[in-house]
Amino acid sequence: ERAELVADMVRVARLEGFLDRGINEGLSGGEIRRAELLQLVALGPAFSMMDEPDSGVDPESLQLVSELINRVFAGDSCQPVKRRAGLIITHNGNILNHVHVDKAHVMLNEQIGCSGNPRIVMDTISQHGYEECTRCMWRGR
Repeated sequence: ERAELVADMVRVARLEGFLDRGINEGLSGGEIRRAELLQLVALGPAFSMMDEPDSGVDPESLQLVSELINRVFAGDSCQPVKRRAGLIITHNGNILNHVHVDKAHVMLNEQIGCSGNPRIVMDTISQHGYEECTRCMWRGR
């Protein structure tokens, strides 16, 4: 059963052809991200921190990387209602189109500028730029 689970995870990450190599040996940026996320899926940590998991990932692979991130945060099969927690640090909001997140925070000048629904925060930034986040900071003082 364990071997089947591992084979399934490798298939989902589309890394079948890389199992006989050293870790990250000869992999592209996107393949390295997928390998890292595959390790997180296998470990199933209660809390994960991801620093720019979308960095170096081409647009076609972004969907696959996002699916793996969603698996990292998905509930345990023994406790499906209990989701895992984490922090995703990104400079590109496009990943929010694919990853299921509860809240977004925008850091400006070492402070949280805006917080809230990820779609609303990203739409506000798209329409008004980060200037709107600085207004949120001033209102909070």
